[in-house]
Amino acid sequence: LSLGGGLVLAEAAARALAAKLGRTSAEELVRAASVRVAGGEATLVEVLAADPTVKECLKPDELAAALDPALQLGQAAGLVDRALADYEKRRRSE
Repeated sequence: LSLGGGLVLAEAAARALAAKLGRTSAEELVRAASVRVAGGEATLVEVLAADPTVKECLKPDELAAALDPALQLGQAAGLVDRALADYEKRRRSE
């Protein structure tokens, strides 16, 4: 993760941790990790993977999945498909 040390995935990390720690605690943990990342210490994945609290809450593969950018696209693919289908329908009717 090169984009800002992975900080773009901070919300996803907090969501994954919230199930075990509660939202406020998860957000505080990720905020503290983000400060370290912004300071150039390491990436978000590295900081979180080394954190004892995170280790208790998430297995390494769960943390990796939570911070996989490909899984953060939400409904984007469906929206693009719908937009392209609409475009194609309009193009054919012209």
